Amino acid sequence: MWNKPHLLSAIADLLILVAAAALLAAGAVWLVRVPSLPVRQVVFAEALQHTRRIEVEQILPSALKGNFSV
Repeated sequence: MWNKPHLLSAIADLLILVAAAALLAAGAVWLVRVPSLPVRQVVFAEALQHTRRIEVEQILPSALKGNFSV
């Protein structure tokens, strides 16, 4: 294997690709969890058919985790 430069080059390229993908994934996870981007408002596009607004407002504070601000 050590005397096959094309194989070593392919392995190195694969490792660089895996490292880049891992960095992108870590960046995406960090961006989702960063506290400087809190969700301040939730807007429903349609009327709630099976739930009343007050029920949603009562349940949300205990269910919110992450970068949501109440």
